[in-house]
Amino acid sequence: MVLLFIGPSGSGKDTQADLLNEKFGFKVISSGDVFRDRIENGGEYAQEIKGYVERGEWVPDELTYKIMEEYLSKVDEKDLILTGAVRTFPQIELLDDVLMKNNRELSGVIYFELSDEVATERLLERGREDDTEEVIESRLAEFHESFKPILDEYDKRELLISIDASPTISEIHSEVLNRLNLDEEHTKGNTE
Repeated sequence: MVLLFIGPSGSGKDTQADLLNEKFGFKVISSGDVFRDRIENGGEYAQEIKGYVERGEWVPDELTYKIMEEYLSKVDEKDLILTGAVRTFPQIELLDDVLMKNNRELSGVIYFELSDEVATERLLERGREDDTEEVIESRLAEFHESFKPILDEYDKRELLISIDASPTISEIHSEVLNRLNLDEEHTKGNTE
């Protein structure tokens, strides 16, 4: 099972990914992890990626997916959760391509839906210094603008599963398990 997690900051998608990792052994892969792995272990493009990361710039799509493809080819786990893997519309096709080259396909796209009010509240509580209300609002507006076409596309493909991310962590987790038909049968190390 290959899942793509999407949601605004504060929606708890990383927490939910970690819970599926602990309970069922899903390998969680974020583009950030893939970049850190390459920078730490060296190899082709390591310095180039490091440059982008240090300047706080997005790593270009083509390079991101080249690295992602190599990384996935070394992953043995059948069950994956991708976070931060699709941020722009053109990346949908790039992800399709990378998964296909690794004989995998997307099973579902989980969209953790959260109102801007609740997201803002949560992010302000987290208290990162650079998280002012204005900064958060602008980030959320940017999220909605760039993700609407992405969500529409996955909806058209009948892969989109929207989950209300406003309840408690355990309530959201139950809903995720329910919507994905995951139960105790699907335990760690299951290689079906």
